[in-house]
Amino acid sequence: FGDGEVAISKSEKLGLVSGKTVIIYDDMVGTGGTLIRTIQRIKEHEPREVIVLTTHLYPMGMERLLKEELVSLIITTNTINQMTTSPKIRTVSLGRQVARMVNRIIEESTAKK
Repeated sequence: FGDGEVAISKSEKLGLVSGKTVIIYDDMVGTGGTLIRTIQRIKEHEPREVIVLTTHLYPMGMERLLKEELVSLIITTNTINQMTTSPKIRTVSLGRQVARMVNRIIEESTAKK
């Protein structure tokens, strides 16, 4: 609905996370409110750990996730500078992959002409 306003339906399937590693993907973590509420709900079912994957992790969201100690690992890209030394944050560099894709698109476009 909005930041921090999350509706999670009751579901017996949430019990399936008990004792397991749960990986949550959120394309953009701004303030982290929605993600935090979601993780809190999942934690009620005692997963072994929660890992967050995100493409864009803004500083406020990162700080809140780390402060809440809800996740064991956050994997993000380098689209936003993280300025952190937290061992819970891993950053994937996108530069080479994006350059390869752009090259491929240009080559395909040129070949069609």
